[in-house]
Amino acid sequence: DGRLLPYLTANVQFELQHLTDALVVPNAALRWTPQSDQVAAEPRVDRQRAEKGSKRARKNSPASNDEQRRQLWTPDGAFVRPLWVNISASDGIMTAVEGEGLSEGMPVVTGMKSEDSEPSDARNPFTPKFPGGSRSRSQESR
Repeated sequence: DGRLLPYLTANVQFELQHLTDALVVPNAALRWTPQSDQVAAEPRVDRQRAEKGSKRARKNSPASNDEQRRQLWTPDGAFVRPLWVNISASDGIMTAVEGEGLSEGMPVVTGMKSEDSEPSDARNPFTPKFPGGSRSRSQESR
């Protein structure tokens, strides 16, 4: 009917799978990995053992089903605790997960905020830089 003409583009979304009553987490939560001193003491030892075991398993088996199994991190006081989940459908922002010990409304870690950074320190890297722009107006008037 002439709505889409040659050399014009269209944004199209296809629904490949529809889930109801699924628990979803931000994709950032599936990518985040803590430093070893951020992990609670008991899981820290288990994590070191699992890393050694997974290296051996990868050498012995060419195909692995680890792509569907990921680790989420939940707050545990001043530390974080791991929670293994199976992932399924994703819309690119959120991913459906299921696993033992997972419940609706459970907090998950998506990143760390450093205490020493202040909001005023944030700068846009795309802002043009002008000569002499590092001084404030109060310094210029002196």
